[in-house]
Amino acid sequence: MPSRRNNNNRDNLLINRTVSDDQKCKSRCSTWLVGLAILVVCAPIAFVISEIVIHFFGNPFGFQDNVETVASVMQQVVITSNVTDTTLSSHTSEFFCFNILLKFIKTISAAQPDEPPAATCGKRIVGYYTEWEPRKITDKQLRKLTHLIFTNVTMNAAGEVNYHSSEQRRDFLNMKKTAKGKNLNMKVMFAIGGHLNSQYYSEVVADLEKRKTFINGIISFISRYQLDGVDLFWNWPEGEEDISNYTELIKQLRTKLTELSKSKSRKDPFLLSVVVPSGPNNFESYFKIDGFLDYVDFINIVAYDYYGPWGGRRGAIVGPNAPLYGGQRGNVDETMRYLICKTKKPNKLNMAVSFYGRYWMNVIDDSNEMWKTAEVKNGEARGMFVPWKNLGREGWNKSEAMWHEETRIPYIWKPKERMFFVFENERSLKEKMDYAVNSNIGGVYMWALGADDDENTLLNLVSSTELCEGGSGDTINFICDF
Repeated sequence: MPSRRNNNNRDNLLINRTVSDDQKCKSRCSTWLVGLAILVVCAPIAFVISEIVIHFFGNPFGFQDNVETVASVMQQVVITSNVTDTTLSSHTSEFFCFNILLKFIKTISAAQPDEPPAATCGKRIVGYYTEWEPRKITDKQLRKLTHLIFTNVTMNAAGEVNYHSSEQRRDFLNMKKTAKGKNLNMKVMFAIGGHLNSQYYSEVVADLEKRKTFINGIISFISRYQLDGVDLFWNWPEGEEDISNYTELIKQLRTKLTELSKSKSRKDPFLLSVVVPSGPNNFESYFKIDGFLDYVDFINIVAYDYYGPWGGRRGAIVGPNAPLYGGQRGNVDETMRYLICKTKKPNKLNMAVSFYGRYWMNVIDDSNEMWKTAEVKNGEARGMFVPWKNLGREGWNKSEAMWHEETRIPYIWKPKERMFFVFENERSLKEKMDYAVNSNIGGVYMWALGADDDENTLLNLVSSTELCEGGSGDTINFICDF
């Protein structure tokens, strides 16, 4: 009897073990089948999402800009599939991966920076936004800047600061609303003067009462519109008296800005910048006064307009708008080396890059690749300014461009039409940004944001440059000859 009972127990144990093994097998198989089902469902979804990501996030700074768009697209997919949020949250096999991927995209997007790489070491990516630009400023552009400057608010003969029209006021307020509404680290400033509104500078800064009015107007404008600073663009001071008065203006304005910062308990001081020309003949006037640089936060150098179809014989000489090297009228390298060595403060210098080109008409065909001459009619050369975004629309095919090695500039020559066009493209801009890195300057500024294409091709290149690789801006990276 005991032997038979023991045998029955062993048989029951074997049966139970077999059942348990079957259950484990079924459980494993079920797990694998569920995993396989999720994989089968997720694979096409992952592919679709990857295509969406590639479409919207073709550049490293585009990712965050378009997360909301992608999320909206994904949500629409759910809606059109008759799937409710409750279904999604239930983590069914059909949409478990969908939720995970959506959360992944949002998590990654949250980790994206709200400022360009240059900001990590205090360097600058400055964009000028002009009042006449038809294109509105966008979030994509803002996230690629450290500073945004609206140009130009006007000054009248009495030194009063105001908009010149209701349209300008509207454009400025729309820009500021977009810029400030995102709560970014970017600084928003406004410029006074420029090519069309510098005629009163000399008169205003020479008169103590008008100068006071001008300074108070700037302070009031900053306070009223909650801005971060002002950019002075006097085009250009002439002679000792102008320079002396301009310097006094800058000193007094700095004092008032400091007082304003204290009154508002502002952590970051209000900013003061000035625009200076590219020609060495003007530099001596600007920089021979001791202490000039101590009152400004940075200087925007007009490192372009070396050549152009202007009036007189000067406009007849064909050449690059902004040659990096070469030429008989100076170039970007000569300008920047002079200023770096003269000021001993490369961290305060912003080098300009232009988002446009210029062409000459009635150009004389000769054997020189770049340096040609245009005929002068009625006292001036004929030609035109062309923004980067309008090149194709105005008949210039970028793929036909040739490369001028000496100046590091592309050009298009149409001998039949006798038209010669010089401009900046991705290659020439990359050369200039590499130069900015190697020179260890404080930053670059772009003239102007509205000239770029809708994909922000040039802005993306500028903003993504690792300016900090050249240093922190407090050392000179080459030997100065003077």
